[in-house]
Amino acid sequence: MDFYDIDTGLQKDILSLLNDHISISTEIIKADHQLLPMLALPDSKQLFSLQPKGEKTDVDKAYASVINKLKTEVFSYALFSYSTKVVLENGKASDVIKTVVFTSSGLEFSFFTPYVLKGFFKKSIEIQQTIFGEIKEKFFD
Repeated sequence: MDFYDIDTGLQKDILSLLNDHISISTEIIKADHQLLPMLALPDSKQLFSLQPKGEKTDVDKAYASVINKLKTEVFSYALFSYSTKVVLENGKASDVIKTVVFTSSGLEFSFFTPYVLKGFFKKSIEIQQTIFGEIKEKFFD
């Protein structure tokens, strides 16, 4: 399934949430130079850190934690995100914000937003065009 195959209202909601979330994530990366795994529930304005103190980042463990958390929450949308490196189609490694948007109906949309930290102290950030990853259905199963 392609992103543009889904209902246009759902597309607009997801893109609006994604753009707002990228804006917030950008500020975190400017300050910390990374985005540790987090879960945002926009309906209730809750934000959960998924980084255990004193442990290395394990995004697979964080993702499993998100799924378990969402099984017990009432939500319309949820966003799971973190910074990582990926190899883009041009063959170059790039820093990206990976954002996964979940819907209460069980759809999962993944996006990759490349960025570059700039400046002597890397205090500015250049956000590049977000790349659509994939859609998964029935993420609760």
